[in-house]
Amino acid sequence: MTAVRMASHLVCHARSLPGGKPRKVAQMQAVWAWLVHECHDKGALHLLHAGAAPRNGRVAGGAWRLAIAADVPCQRDNTSCGVFMLAAMDLVARGLHPPYAYAQPDSALMRRGVAAEILAGRVRAPCKRVD
Repeated sequence: MTAVRMASHLVCHARSLPGGKPRKVAQMQAVWAWLVHECHDKGALHLLHAGAAPRNGRVAGGAWRLAIAADVPCQRDNTSCGVFMLAAMDLVARGLHPPYAYAQPDSALMRRGVAAEILAGRVRAPCKRVD
């Protein structure tokens, strides 16, 4: 999961599978390219401070940062990525930052919570907008 925080000029990537730093960097660069394209398409490049591409984790002029979240819980199987991603997305949307307090043993309970929300035809109450 990659979160773009416009107000704090941050592109942060979190991955629940252990390892894979080159893949994480490539994914963040792809998100940056998408963000530049979208801002250009919408006539809003000023939001990116000239839209300079990040180098060595920072954008020219120091305006934007690319970061890999280090304190994200890692799944211990190959089937929990979806529930781990949903949990991280929910916490990011609520304005919380790693470390997060869930782990592999919590995945069954998290799945039941997601299923209950879907079956009830609702999702959690809207949260306050961050960034």
